[in-house]
Amino acid sequence: MATGSEDCTTTPVELTRDSTFVYRSGDGLSRLAVCCEIQLRVDPSREWVWPVYQTKLRLDLKCPVVLIVITPDPAVARWCARGFDTGHPGFILAPLCIGPEETDRITDLEEARENLELAFMSALTHGDTPQGLVILDTFVEALNEIDLEKARQYAELLLRSLTGPGKLHMEHLMKNDFEFTSDYACRLRAEGEAKSILIVLKARGVPVTQHARDRIRACADTAQLERWLERAARIEHIDELFQ
Repeated sequence: MATGSEDCTTTPVELTRDSTFVYRSGDGLSRLAVCCEIQLRVDPSREWVWPVYQTKLRLDLKCPVVLIVITPDPAVARWCARGFDTGHPGFILAPLCIGPEETDRITDLEEARENLELAFMSALTHGDTPQGLVILDTFVEALNEIDLEKARQYAELLLRSLTGPGKLHMEHLMKNDFEFTSDYACRLRAEGEAKSILIVLKARGVPVTQHARDRIRACADTAQLERWLERAARIEHIDELFQ
């Protein structure tokens, strides 16, 4: 069996964790790192990736590392709870899993404000349930009480993690009811304006060339799109839209 380094080849792998929190003591030394992963479905590739997250962070920070998996799916929680055998005797990585059964449904605004992290987990794990719309409304209202940039990060992470009715409702909140504007919300608003322009033009019988259609859809300036929407209600030829 060859053991020399010249006989070993490695392929770099780019790894991206959802969130990592590092707790340091007064002297600046790392004392504990928590790697948080949001997992929406059973994914066998995580068996190979998560141990690397844990050991790489431990190497970089020289401190204990805890892996937490947050999921809205009870089946994913059960899958994680089994643990992953790395092949080394005794080294079985069993993530701490937070699923719907482990989180409360937070619908009280004061409770959400006082425990924003728990409110986030409540929104993520219960956002697509029948009570999810109220939970999301509460969480978004609580976000308006904190730092703008941090609120954006929470909201966009939650939006990427939801599916079904919860995602649709969160998109609505970010477009209409959110007191701050995210890049994602701006894109959604622009897409909605572009769609409205094309609907108005079609209803009025104004022929739209493919070039014009592409130009409308590519525009990200909501103020410009609003001006085009106003013109769309009265023009007779598509060229007039861009004058």
